[in-house]
Amino acid sequence: MTITGRQAGAVLEKLADQYRAELRDEELGEPDTSYSREPFDQFLGETEPAPLSVVNLAAIPVHDWGDLRVSKLSKFADVRWDWRQEGSPIYKDDTFHNWNVNLEKDLPLLVDEHAPLVTLLRALLFYCTPQNAVFLKVRSFNSTAGAGEVMTMLGRFLIYHGIYVDKHCVGNFKTAVDLTPETFHAYFEGLKSVGEKIRFMRHVRHWWQLSQAKLLPAEFQLGYEVFDREEIAKVYKECDDSKTPYQPISLETLSSMVSHCLKVIEDYAEDILFAYDLFWPALTGAGKKAGVKFDWHTALLQLEQRKSSLWDMEEFLDPHHHMPWRAAKNLRQEIMRHPGWKESPFHRTPTALYRTPLETVKYIASEFGIDVKKSNRAILYDVKKVRIAVMNMTTMMRDACTVIIFLVTGMRRSELANLEAGKYRQTPGGHRLRFKVFKFSDGSQGDEQDIPIPLVAFKALCCMERLSAHARRVGETNYLFAGATLIFGKQISLGSINGFLTRFCEDLGLEELIHPHQFRKTLAMFFIYQDTASLPLIKRLFSHKSLKMSLAYVTKLPGMAQEVKLALLEQNMELMSELLEAAANGTIGGSAGLRIKEQVRSGKYAAVLNDDGWETLEQYVDSMLEEGVMLLHRASMGVICTKTLSVDETAPCDPPYAPKIKRLHPNVQNCDPLECKWAVFTENSVSKLQNNIKAHQIWRDHPYASDRQKRFSEKTISSCLARLRELGVVDGSDQAAFSTVERTA
Repeated sequence: MTITGRQAGAVLEKLADQYRAELRDEELGEPDTSYSREPFDQFLGETEPAPLSVVNLAAIPVHDWGDLRVSKLSKFADVRWDWRQEGSPIYKDDTFHNWNVNLEKDLPLLVDEHAPLVTLLRALLFYCTPQNAVFLKVRSFNSTAGAGEVMTMLGRFLIYHGIYVDKHCVGNFKTAVDLTPETFHAYFEGLKSVGEKIRFMRHVRHWWQLSQAKLLPAEFQLGYEVFDREEIAKVYKECDDSKTPYQPISLETLSSMVSHCLKVIEDYAEDILFAYDLFWPALTGAGKKAGVKFDWHTALLQLEQRKSSLWDMEEFLDPHHHMPWRAAKNLRQEIMRHPGWKESPFHRTPTALYRTPLETVKYIASEFGIDVKKSNRAILYDVKKVRIAVMNMTTMMRDACTVIIFLVTGMRRSELANLEAGKYRQTPGGHRLRFKVFKFSDGSQGDEQDIPIPLVAFKALCCMERLSAHARRVGETNYLFAGATLIFGKQISLGSINGFLTRFCEDLGLEELIHPHQFRKTLAMFFIYQDTASLPLIKRLFSHKSLKMSLAYVTKLPGMAQEVKLALLEQNMELMSELLEAAANGTIGGSAGLRIKEQVRSGKYAAVLNDDGWETLEQYVDSMLEEGVMLLHRASMGVICTKTLSVDETAPCDPPYAPKIKRLHPNVQNCDPLECKWAVFTENSVSKLQNNIKAHQIWRDHPYASDRQKRFSEKTISSCLARLRELGVVDGSDQAAFSTVERTA
């Protein structure tokens, strides 16, 4: 049987497609109905109007907006909105947005006639900052900066239709009233990527929501709903489906994610868990059901006393001294307990006092010398801001633990969602995790696997156990990822996992949006590239011992073998095609090549190969991958090197006196493939072998050649001839061409 390189490539592509289909079946087999039953805010990033004391731009004259603070360094009218001194210390602090951009190649945004448009775009971005986000979940200024890029897209759309363009700079311009929903939809359909579509839809809807809430002046309002929640949910799912779950996560993205997650788990976990334990009844509204009495004053007092870089109590101060109803009730009771209350001119019945406006009650308290701020911390601080800050920290903790567990175990979403508390333990040899495996294609749903895990994964699991303790108790469940904020006490859904991973990437300012399945692909690449010297990232996740142990177990889990084989095929496609063609056609040489040739020509493959059977070629490659063929490399003389080094090995072609350098490729500077047991010679090597023979003939016959040189050249010529014979080149007329070589050899 003979095949061409193109045919060999087709065999490999077909096999790769088979692996992808198997993996896709595994992924699609997960019972995910979350898009039809999950609250939209779980994956859209939307929420009901947030209970924040935000600035109402509609109540302020437009010409006064310029002096509003958008950060410690910037005002509304500034060309650059700079957030480098804002936000949590665990997020990047170099975030900013520059308004001096071009909408098109030669169309700058900041020109006089675009003044109304710039004002609108700034107003929309103003409500995308964490302190003013009333309809979007914005946890970091990285998300705000990302929204700023969408403003450019929206500005381009409005400019194209002449909306908010004051051509004569006299204050006259068209508004959103002059557009129709169909105009928006037409522009939306013309966007190139699903990602652009989802961002455009979300921010157009955000504009409409702000308009409905009367937070924008009438001339800047969008008075009709362009995209409803169902439309956005549909496109969001298309966006999720369009991701590339079978590509590994890029090293740059992975490094940013891991650095962030390790910082959260190792440096800030105790502070986050402390804050959550204080405020979880206020976050979830489940305190009464759990029989827990919550007091804002006590909780805030303890938060004050806990010094942490994660929060600044001054940021929570309430200049208007709003107070929760319970704090207002306590203040009225303290007034009535005052010894001078009955004789004072302010005296009234308890019913009348409870009906008295709060500002008047505050004035009465001050007349009695009652320090409103000291009497109740819920008056001093804006409790709504505190609630949102703690909720964001809690979400951040959950996201960090999720990423680490996905990355070091290769779990599917369904396995993470069904992970139970207490199923991990410390052993004399390290740490281990027991979990149910969900492989729907072969009916192994519910099988339990026990795998070793590195220390960082054990820490992440312990953090999640503490974080979900209240949710599991109230929800009467043992799911480790039971909802700790929204959908409190209920099992996390598969769709929401995709959603919060997307927002996690946005919060970190990452361009790459991660699909959960990519963690399995990345772990498969760890298995292939076992090189802790060149990947410091792996060192941060695994110890030397735990990497080998974890990969040995994880790669035996359902689906992971296909992940590894698919990754190998994708990394080796060109060289594997050449090797497969050479093996099938018999034009293969070298120690490794002869072993492969023997495998192809013998046993169960021989009969079918002689009958031009293509299926067995796929079986052969599959078995070769199953047996652990790792990365192939092009080496000296055009050979294919079949030896991939593991973390414990040095290159076999390294001289004994050379320093022991860990590498993922052969030492091509010192590679001598002629007698190497890992080398495969193909037709690609023929001309190089022939040229090598001619060169050594010249060196051998040179009058000044030493005896040592002659012996070395004769040995090299003999080896080259042996390889050419194996390739079927040196016979008949070809033999005569090298007659002098044969005689000498």
